[in-house]
Amino acid sequence: MIHSVSETEVARLYIGSYTQPEGHVPNGCGAGVYVYDVDLASGDLSRRGVLPGIVNPSFVHAEAAAGLIYAVSETGEDGTLYAIRDEGGQLSVVSETSTKGAASCHVVRAGDVVYVASYMGGCISAHPVDGDLVGDGIVARYEGTGPNEARQEAPHAHQVLPSPCGKWIYVCDLGADRVWQHEAGNFGAPIGCLRAPGGGGPRHLCFHPTLPIAYVLCELTCTLLFVSIDPASGDMAIVTGHDTVEAAPGVEPAAAGIRIHPSGQALYVSNRFSDTITVFTVADDGSLDQEQCFPCGGKTPRDFALAPGGAWLVIGNQDSETISVFAIDPSTGRVDEDSLRVHECNTPSCIAF
Repeated sequence: MIHSVSETEVARLYIGSYTQPEGHVPNGCGAGVYVYDVDLASGDLSRRGVLPGIVNPSFVHAEAAAGLIYAVSETGEDGTLYAIRDEGGQLSVVSETSTKGAASCHVVRAGDVVYVASYMGGCISAHPVDGDLVGDGIVARYEGTGPNEARQEAPHAHQVLPSPCGKWIYVCDLGADRVWQHEAGNFGAPIGCLRAPGGGGPRHLCFHPTLPIAYVLCELTCTLLFVSIDPASGDMAIVTGHDTVEAAPGVEPAAAGIRIHPSGQALYVSNRFSDTITVFTVADDGSLDQEQCFPCGGKTPRDFALAPGGAWLVIGNQDSETISVFAIDPSTGRVDEDSLRVHECNTPSCIAF
């Protein structure tokens, strides 16, 4: 659970991991879902424990109000969705169900539904929630390919995210170069899509906190798309794009995580293989300007998150087996690049408050 900053100045942090080697994670050796406390005044991390027994809980989603964590098992067969209860830092599985898709890699709860994206399954599933229980899912499967024959031979759903207004569900499909749109209250086949530039591979997106704008991160080209959203229909349209990191000889583009500061004044992207974090300033109209690009303090920054209050950047470095912590100016979102602290953690893959 996330504790109130005003009450305790401590936040609960959950870290997913790869527990076994995979093609894209050759040294996977995580222990499961890790639990930490974060001192919001100092940024210090204290490990509380770990929940073992789940194979590759590569993505987790924390629901403070429900006192629950949701995790997905990313395997070559149909994945599993787990509901996990946190009792004073002790985690226990209370419910589980099939995701009906291989390599489940993202999970989020919206209202009384938990949504899961499955990468190799090329699909998402919508699971009803009843207390601690997660039910059998309704599945939407996609079609399509992209010009990158090695990575876009089939649809690859990488993230599912509800719109801030709650009307729509958006799905980043890396394989088909699409961001699919569904109706949240009448879940079924997509009602529309955004076509990303060919070969971009949409991986994750985030929404501006107050404006009808989304920022779509394309993994395969390290491109960040500034996208407008029609408030009435939910239709998306690309306004412009930005490189997240300069191209370097012999370095494969591999953008990974994206977050926006709660102030709405800064946006962050992690770049694997160049092992950097890029920070963009966000103007009043939502437009972007690159402000910083600095080493992440480890190797392969697969995911990161901002602590409640926006004063700390916590990064999971998959291949150096570490967690990096940087201080942030909460009024501007600018990162103090000299504030790095590093903690050991085996094969972290997801950071969630």
